Amino acid sequence: MAILQFPSEGRQFRQLRTFAREQFQREIRQNAIAQLGPEASDMAVLVSACKRCGLPSSELHVINDLMLDATQGDVQTLVGRLLASAVGRAHLSHCAHCLAGGEELVSVVGHFGRLLPESGQDLQLEFIFGDKRIVRVDHHRMSADGETVALAGPVDELAFHEAFGAPMSMRGLWNAFIARHATDYEFVTMAVQKGYLIGLRPYADDVAEAVSFYDGFDQFMERQRGELPFDTVTFLRDREEDEIPIPLEESYHAWLEPWAVDIADAALDPFIVADSGSFVRVLDELASRRGVRVKRDSGDDTLYARFEAGEVYLRLNIGPRYFRTLHTGQTFHRGVMTYFGKEILAIKAAGELAPVLRRALPGLRISVRDGKRLEIADRFERLLFCDDIVRVATSHDFRSEAGLRELLAQVLPEVRALG
Repeated sequence: MAILQFPSEGRQFRQLRTFAREQFQREIRQNAIAQLGPEASDMAVLVSACKRCGLPSSELHVINDLMLDATQGDVQTLVGRLLASAVGRAHLSHCAHCLAGGEELVSVVGHFGRLLPESGQDLQLEFIFGDKRIVRVDHHRMSADGETVALAGPVDELAFHEAFGAPMSMRGLWNAFIARHATDYEFVTMAVQKGYLIGLRPYADDVAEAVSFYDGFDQFMERQRGELPFDTVTFLRDREEDEIPIPLEESYHAWLEPWAVDIADAALDPFIVADSGSFVRVLDELASRRGVRVKRDSGDDTLYARFEAGEVYLRLNIGPRYFRTLHTGQTFHRGVMTYFGKEILAIKAAGELAPVLRRALPGLRISVRDGKRLEIADRFERLLFCDDIVRVATSHDFRSEAGLRELLAQVLPEVRALG
């Protein structure tokens, strides 16, 4: 008869685990979210105890290479391997106090945090070690004010969304949503975030049945409009019919692979109901943290936005990237960070350039014409330089002394004589 043997470290390190959890939540995750907001990175920390001196050591790792469309179960597996591997990057090589290493260090607990920016909730996983292995994983949800709730887990993507008010994986949510409703008898929708619904016309056995579904589609959509203002209805198979320029590896063919053939044949019909105004508000929310304001600058049938930073302003057609966000299985927040991150940083830099040049070249006139043309003129109004300010601002790191001198030497060769 086998006798169950439990790891002896459990009770021994209970107090240390509690302390480590509180420190991770208060000192690490809350600070990161307060400083970085929706851009707070995934983080993991491993806490070990030293057999020689009896003191704990820990090491924090920012993780930027976990799959963003990984499900909760996937993340738990990947982070668990990272923390448990004796040669992994999270493994501590020596005690921070007495420098003991190897078998002298005992892994006690690991923590992982990922922010769900759509709801402001933070997923936290606690990996509890015993006998050199992970023996349990606890799940927590932390709100922006630091309130923490223990949860059961891992759970499927629909239950995760219900618990956090946001998807862990938008693509995983799509798969779970279709699996649950594929054989329903009527249209069904689900709110992903404010201004964003996913929907499904369930399986139809033949063309006539499929067409009959749409007899009441207008009335169905009017009922949705009563709950959520929207201006966009797009079906995933519109990628082919409307030739939306999305690479095959980013389209539903890749991340809805079990359903892809049926979707292409319209045997079932997933669709998205969205409000472009909500998308622009998310874009402004994220850009504003970088000092760039965004507001809609278009009519009902187009989607242009004006980006402003200091004296710089640009009008961009954001419609293609809005539709790409929807059709590649991303939330508004993830789509903005994926498709607008570089532009936001470039416009931020452009907005900071003119004041820097005025301080560096007090005898010259520095101006920004039409929001995007950098002009440098002498005191006689002779134009010395004219170019696109975004291009100029991103060509050198003008915030450093060396980078500024390089930039000045490029735009005004005679400036070498000033130094």
